[in-house]
Amino acid sequence: MGVVGPSCSQWPAAQRVVRRHESLVAAQTLPSFAGRRVNPIVPTASSSIGLWVWLFPLAYGLHIAEEYWLHFPDWVSHLSRSFVSNTQFLVLNGLFWLLMVVSVAAIRARTSLAWLVATLAAILGINAAVHLIGSLVTRTYSPGSITAAFLYLPLVLYAFRQVLPQIARGTALWAVGLGAAIHAGVMFLAAHLSVLQ
Repeated sequence: MGVVGPSCSQWPAAQRVVRRHESLVAAQTLPSFAGRRVNPIVPTASSSIGLWVWLFPLAYGLHIAEEYWLHFPDWVSHLSRSFVSNTQFLVLNGLFWLLMVVSVAAIRARTSLAWLVATLAAILGINAAVHLIGSLVTRTYSPGSITAAFLYLPLVLYAFRQVLPQIARGTALWAVGLGAAIHAGVMFLAAHLSVLQ
């Protein structure tokens, strides 16, 4: 008995089904070939990093104002041998505020810099912890603690929640480590400004 196949009239329909199946397979496997599988329902970094990222320089500016008006440099000088004048304080923080503005503008312009949000969040989070721990240890008010508690901490938590799921774990750790190094460098610079004069 011979094998009975489809008639000639059925071949075009069968070919259309095969081509449709091949196109579906290609659509599903091409993103995997690129190195990752893309789910169109999951938002990308560009959709999550919106105008809210400008809250970083806004919060930092208000934090600087609280520290300046309530004499944070004097508070530090009472606890350590380091001394920072009001002018030095404003110049140093003004420069870093401008760097933060440039960073935020870069983040908004290039989605590949989404990891930089984690760096900014780490800097603000560490600074908030220093203020709050300083207040607890000394049992005094560390100027800057109000904005640290009510502006920095909520912003840091929101930023991490938005960005961390969208960047690789290694990149996130590197970005947070960079933020910690920057904060340590700023503290070291502030403590040794007299050496630079």
